[in-house]
Amino acid sequence: KLHPAKEMKAILVHGINAAMYMDPANNGMPCFEKVKMGANGTLKAGDIAAISGHVVIVDSVGSDPFGMAKITSADKCAALTHEKFSFVVIQSSPSKNGIGINKYAAADYLAEESSVSMRSGFEKYAQDACRAKLQKKDVLMTATNFQVVRHKKTSDCLNLQPIQLTGE
Repeated sequence: KLHPAKEMKAILVHGINAAMYMDPANNGMPCFEKVKMGANGTLKAGDIAAISGHVVIVDSVGSDPFGMAKITSADKCAALTHEKFSFVVIQSSPSKNGIGINKYAAADYLAEESSVSMRSGFEKYAQDACRAKLQKKDVLMTATNFQVVRHKKTSDCLNLQPIQLTGE
């Protein structure tokens, strides 16, 4: 569900654009929230990352998604880049010589020239999360042009009734 008071229907997702994920609670999607990362929080499967015009979903994460486990001082956090990332994203695009949903290792996907804005956003998140972890705190990650959001999974935001798909 996007909203606790609305049943999930395909018509409800029409008109939701990537920019709406920058502030989901104020854009009709209160079942999503911005992500805290640092000492106790990190990227999780199911997280949605958005930049203006594009959205990816985190499919799976490794034990150290941002590659920061070996960093011991805050000044080294600035060196975190996508090459060390250990997570997989999925997206819908005509890439890989086809149309549909594609899976990418984040390190490979973010290396592509067309992913510069997404790469910058993820790298900033990784660097901020690294500093917060070393300070032993969790911080709400905020950005104006990139955002990671997570479904709250509260009982009022979950649809416990299976959705019947046409032709299923």
